[in-house]
Amino acid sequence: MEELKRRLIAKLRPSIEERQRIEQIIKQVKEKVEAEASRLSVDVEVKVEGSIAKDTWISGDRDIDVFIRLPPSLSKKGLEELGLKIARAAAGQSYLENYAEHPYIQAFIEGYRIDLVPCFKLEKLEGEVTAVDRTPFHTAFIKAKLSEEARDEVRLLKGFMKGVGVYGAEIKVQGFSGYLCELLVLHYGGFRQVLEAATSWRPREVVIDIAGHYSKVEDALNVFDQPLIVVDPVDAKRNVAAALSLQRMAEFVVASRLFLKTPSEHFFFPPPPREISHEELGEQLKVRGVHIVALEVKVSREPPDILWGQLYKSLEGFEELLMGAGFEVLDRGVWSDEERVAVFTFELPHVRIPRVKKQLGPPVSSAPHEERFLQKHVGKDLKGPRLEDWRWIAYSSRKYVDAAELLREQGQRARLGKAVQEGLRREARTYMDLELAVLLDRLEGYRLHLSELLDGRPRWLRAYMEAAKLEDKRS
Repeated sequence: MEELKRRLIAKLRPSIEERQRIEQIIKQVKEKVEAEASRLSVDVEVKVEGSIAKDTWISGDRDIDVFIRLPPSLSKKGLEELGLKIARAAAGQSYLENYAEHPYIQAFIEGYRIDLVPCFKLEKLEGEVTAVDRTPFHTAFIKAKLSEEARDEVRLLKGFMKGVGVYGAEIKVQGFSGYLCELLVLHYGGFRQVLEAATSWRPREVVIDIAGHYSKVEDALNVFDQPLIVVDPVDAKRNVAAALSLQRMAEFVVASRLFLKTPSEHFFFPPPPREISHEELGEQLKVRGVHIVALEVKVSREPPDILWGQLYKSLEGFEELLMGAGFEVLDRGVWSDEERVAVFTFELPHVRIPRVKKQLGPPVSSAPHEERFLQKHVGKDLKGPRLEDWRWIAYSSRKYVDAAELLREQGQRARLGKAVQEGLRREARTYMDLELAVLLDRLEGYRLHLSELLDGRPRWLRAYMEAAKLEDKRS
């Protein structure tokens, strides 16, 4: 394990060249912020926050958080107007204007994504605070507590979580944030200790309170209602693990168990599923005896958290529509390039179902319901109605018997996110079975997504199987 950790740290620790490049980018941005602030006669302090400031970032990371700290004497409106004006000037030509709890600018400079975040310069947290307000205090807390050796332990934990697919608190992932990784290493003592502890985690049984805000575990459980509770050292009212879904928690628990059983780099750099070809798609469908229906929808560019919230809501809505019409859904998934298109994919045992459907009616002993039932069905169904023992049975007619047609013509009736609803009105297409070859050729990211969906195994299980093969060869 120690030899493996040394090899992994060498890969995960940023190189001198990477550090120098990021420092140059930060210097450029800082100079532009200060120049615009000077032009507007605004007192400003520019601070880098997040994993770069705490030196817990991983080689290859290209996200930089730059906070534009303005005087608290400004109103909220003044903060937003002046802060955004300064951020836009520093962003250059390519940027997005996003909104979380505060508006901010997401700039793209020489391959790096820079979040330019206007905020107040606060000396302490009090009253109602936002994620932006907390961030500088998070940075200060971690820098004061985390040793240089522990920073590498954080890198190992982040690398492991990225590899097994549970890293990131954004809605698309619903996993572990970088700050949560840092707190876990602080609490348990290191990468291996976190994994060992995780193997015995159970939902709503683990409370980590590093700063001791709560005297009893029960007090924290009464305040927070999430699977894992990690009380924010700088804000007793916040659970740092609030974004973590039960699904991602379960995946981390099992992945930790398997890694400790068979330690391997494969968990950090898992083998991707083989991208599916046209021929393999046809073979897979034939062997499994299933069908695949995909719905392609044009979407407008939105902040990723907003877009993915709407995509997941729509995925559930389309599944409910299919199941409500009589189709069985074996598996489903959604992919998007986050700029112009989203594809919803459903694996079904049948894409066509019988026109006639059997319905249970009222019992013979319920005369009022019987009368209404007969008025509705007599002479109007493909067959029946009739009695089956002590209950009426109807054989009504389905309006939609083709899954692709249902999605195409009735998709608007589903419970959808706004972006998907608008996309359906603009342009939507359905593809079935081998017709998906068009999407595989046109959308590279979707090709990998469909391969993952058909493979069915999570990344950490593929990693474990590869590691187990190597162990077998060695023995």
